[in-house]
Order: sequence, then structure tokens, then C-alpha cells
Amino acid sequence: MAVYATTQDLVNLGVQPNVIAKLAPSQVAAILQSASDEADSFGRGRWGYNALPLLAWDTGWTRAVAKLAAFEVIRVGGVNPESQDYKLARIGWDDAREYFNGVQRQQVHPQVTLAPAGTALPGQQQPFVMTSSVVNVATGARARNRGW
Repeated sequence: MAVYATTQDLVNLGVQPNVIAKLAPSQVAAILQSASDEADSFGRGRWGYNALPLLAWDTGWTRAVAKLAAFEVIRVGGVNPESQDYKLARIGWDDAREYFNGVQRQQVHPQVTLAPAGTALPGQQQPFVMTSSVVNVATGARARNRGW
């Protein structure tokens, strides 16, 4: 899947490099991937499964993903929850969630390039529906559907 923000985006957003340095590069990469996947979940709500991952996106999308990731970096990095940095990161996380909710509800319109139809990753989960129209209430036995 696509990663919509980088470690440099976290630094540009105001996360102190010493906080990022407390984490292994693999942890930072996992946090960025998780934030990007969360952004995709809102995108699927608006554009559907076949339109993701995005091929191109604007700085608003990147900033919102970085805000989601920044809160996790600060939280996992062990910053005191009573500190001002933690509180500001939480406000940023709330802002990002509000942004993505707006995208899903078509109240925010980011400049993005959707994946062409048929090029999305295969294997999206589809619902399984099983019905029986004839059920014996006394025994619970089921018969074949009647065809309507």
C-alpha cells in the first residue's frame, strides 16, 4: 500500500527529532504505514475500493496523515501525557480525523489522482450472504430457496 507521509513530514510538522530518534526506523515506518492505511479507509468510504491506493495527492492529505502519525510517534516515544507536546499532538490528531471525516462525507475535496479501474490491489473482502426462505420454526430445518 502507499505511504502518504515521510519522516521528514513529521519533523516539518513539529515533532522533535529527539522523539523520533527514540524509535527504531522500522517503528516509524510502521506508524507511517498505519496512518496511511487509516487515510485509505476514509478514501474507500468516498471513492470505493478500486480507486485506492492513490497515485498522487495534495499537501493537505500528506499533512493529515502526518498529524495522525505524529500523535502515535509521540505516544509510542514515551512523551508525558501531561506535556504540552502531547496535548498539541492530540489536537493535531483530532484535526486530521476531522479532515478525513470531511473527505468521506464529501465536505472536503482534496486534489488526488485515483488508481485507474482494475489496477487496485486484489482480494478485497466481499460480504458472504446466505439465506433460506423456507424455515420450519418448530425444528429449525431449512429447505431450498423458492427462487424469488
